[in-house]
Amino acid sequence: LDPPPPPWPARATLRLVGVLYLLCKDSPERVRKYLVHYKAPFILKRLHKTENEHLQRLVLKLLKRQVRYLPRKWKQANMKSISAIYSTVQMSPLEDWLLNEPLGDMSLEGPSQAEIRAANVDYNAALLKQLGAASAGVDNSAAAEGEDGGAASSANPGAHDDRGRGLRPGGDQRTSGDEARRY
Repeated sequence: LDPPPPPWPARATLRLVGVLYLLCKDSPERVRKYLVHYKAPFILKRLHKTENEHLQRLVLKLLKRQVRYLPRKWKQANMKSISAIYSTVQMSPLEDWLLNEPLGDMSLEGPSQAEIRAANVDYNAALLKQLGAASAGVDNSAAAEGEDGGAASSANPGAHDDRGRGLRPGGDQRTSGDEARRY
């Protein structure tokens, strides 16, 4: 006979901790910004006291990811948790999860969110410039015939421009790439 399944709150907690572990598994930046910043170790310590073994393992794995970024006082006060991590979670012989890491050392990580955002803005600006140049040939042929859109150009010249250029909320066109990066 199989034991009865755990009640739904326990299953929901297990799923949430599992998703949290998957999100933070390969991203030290997320561990630092979200788990350590929002004091997750205190919540995880309480979750470790549950009876579900699978939940306990996931909690210990999450704590192991965070220990590196926690202050020395926390480590000294929570030696039982650190011992439980050491005895329960499988580790490679060369793993240094207990050592402190300088907070400014991000050379081993991938690009930061700011770098990704800047690259995205540059890419979008280049794409919009390319789309604007491609549709400029179509607009020039329409202007030669005398058809330019009528009322939209008289009230607000940039409000209904569909050439792919970025428009600010007031309808003004962005004219240069530097100005596009500011927004």
